[in-house]
Amino acid sequence: MTGLYQTECIILEKNQVSETADGSRICQCLVADGSAAINLSLWDKQIDALEVADIITITGGTSSLYKDALSIHVRHPGSIARTGNFTKVFVETPNVSSWRWKKDPTTKGFVRA
Repeated sequence: MTGLYQTECIILEKNQVSETADGSRICQCLVADGSAAINLSLWDKQIDALEVADIITITGGTSSLYKDALSIHVRHPGSIARTGNFTKVFVETPNVSSWRWKKDPTTKGFVRA
């Protein structure tokens, strides 16, 4: 994982909810701001609280790779707060989660594969 992020974005898509081995629910969403789109993982109560077109503020988010795709996760003490809906300027491209990524052993950051 890398970085701690704070950003405001809009939820463009919510994918199907799946269940983990420990019974937690997870849902991948596509979110976007004025610079790009990226996948965001929602867990349990967050899934029910947020909908497509909601404007959210992510505080303390981290990025990681899952199957070579970049994604944002928010774990305690970070937060996701709904701050509005339908009124966010955003771009859908580039979708950085659709690119293949790898971890750079020198910088520990992520680089395009």
